Amino acid sequence: MTDLTIAVIGLIGVIIGVAIVEIRLWRERKDRYQVITFEKRLEIHQQAFAWCMKISNLLGKSYGDVSSEVATILAGELNKLYNEANDWWGSNCLYLDDDSRLSMFTAIGLPLDRAEQLIGDKQATNEFRQQARDTLKQTIRHITKGIGSEYLPDIDRGFRKRTITPK
Repeated sequence: MTDLTIAVIGLIGVIIGVAIVEIRLWRERKDRYQVITFEKRLEIHQQAFAWCMKISNLLGKSYGDVSSEVATILAGELNKLYNEANDWWGSNCLYLDDDSRLSMFTAIGLPLDRAEQLIGDKQATNEFRQQARDTLKQTIRHITKGIGSEYLPDIDRGFRKRTITPK
């Protein structure tokens, strides 16, 4: 072999070695980033779940035959809930995964839609109720999946395995 061939082979070896080191460093940084952000993402997904429960509870109170005075009060509460949830959304939506972000955006709009119905003296149709229920169920599914539920304890499986034995 000539000196040039040996030098080229050596240079290729150095380039490959540097590439391997860079790939390892990139993977370590990526893994560290995921560990660091997981806790914050878990917190924000939990908050999103809590917002779904608040929305569901207040929507439930707004259904049925209500007087115009009660409808006005409920519309105000729904508008307030929408504004608070929308403010939360603006500060936290980027921590949600794509499906949770899209579903949550839709769910946050439900109180505003219902408030507009109440102000217009309209009853919530069965179609609206079903749509709201379906939207909230889907949002909760996306939130649970989006946090990376494979990393969370499987509570259901644990309870199914547990049996009570008499003493």
